Amino acid sequence: MRPQSPRPIDAEAALPEITDPSPAPPAFEAEYALESPLKCPHCKEVVATLQVVRLVRTRVNFISLLPRRGYVVACPACNQILSAELAGGLTRAV
Repeated sequence: MRPQSPRPIDAEAALPEITDPSPAPPAFEAEYALESPLKCPHCKEVVATLQVVRLVRTRVNFISLLPRRGYVVACPACNQILSAELAGGLTRAV
């Protein structure tokens, strides 16, 4: 028997229909206060806190040496991902 070749995916059929123009903001793991308010580079709002969202690896098709979890820092005003580093305190003791 010949193996079946995968059927091409119809791009329009694979995407869910968006009915709500303003989706709910993502749930965040933690909120950090800034020592001094800063301006978000995306929305230009002045923010005094940053939100942290946890990443969890759900699937890989190979043996991965990358971590299984991570964190993303986001602006609380526009929910855009910011370039930031969380150091100390987010590492797990072995």
